[in-house]
Amino acid sequence: MKKEFDAVKSMREIREKLNKEYSKDPGLRKKRLTKIHREYGIVNHNLDIQKVSEDYRNKYPEQK
Repeated sequence: MKKEFDAVKSMREIREKLNKEYSKDPGLRKKRLTKIHREYGIVNHNLDIQKVSEDYRNKYPEQK
């Protein structure tokens, strides 16, 4: 019986692809994580917290 979708194989392929990308550009992982944190307003104390807060306030201004 053949599986229609093999999750383990898919995850392995994704992990190998990302590993190759990050090996070529070691700063790429941090750039991507920073973008995600800013987009969703996640505060990571290893980032510039003031910049994250500013981006969040600009995206969701208080309504009067």
